[in-house]
Amino acid sequence: MLGLEAGSRSYGVSGLFLLALIFVLGWQIYQQARSRYQLRSYATTSISNIPAKILPTPLLYSAQIGGWHSQLVGSEGLLATLDQSHLEAVVAHEQAHLYYRDTFWFFWLGWIYRATVWLPQSHQLWEELLCLRELRADWKATATVDPLLLAESLITVAKSAVNYPKVGWAALSCTATQSRLEERIEALINQ
Repeated sequence: MLGLEAGSRSYGVSGLFLLALIFVLGWQIYQQARSRYQLRSYATTSISNIPAKILPTPLLYSAQIGGWHSQLVGSEGLLATLDQSHLEAVVAHEQAHLYYRDTFWFFWLGWIYRATVWLPQSHQLWEELLCLRELRADWKATATVDPLLLAESLITVAKSAVNYPKVGWAALSCTATQSRLEERIEALINQ
């Protein structure tokens, strides 16, 4: 307490902070459970020999959803728009997220971020973590697919996201800022 005496007010503030932490964690667990429950109602198919749930939307969407054992989710729009080689690039990127267990780790990092959003520079730190996560997944994906195919797929998905500014699902590229998108494209091209 920096040499200050601890009193009932400081214990009260600490207790309220802990209650807020528990509430935020409970809210995230609820949202994740709701997403997994909703996914059960969607059709399952194979995308590049990987089982995936297919969302009935024209939005170009792909993601890993879940915890430690996440599941590939794609959209009808993604399957209809991308050819097989670009689709394989998207799947390779998503498999990289599975390899690094990004959904699990970012669940917990997201909890910490939401609980400490009031701290200075926390939003910038969160954006940097998201960017590094995507760059790492891109780098891992280029071990199995051509970096230019991955960059083209990324541009195609990001371009379609402009037409759908508000969606009900967490998006891979929809929330990416222009500078983060450019950084990912440049990293793929300059490999």
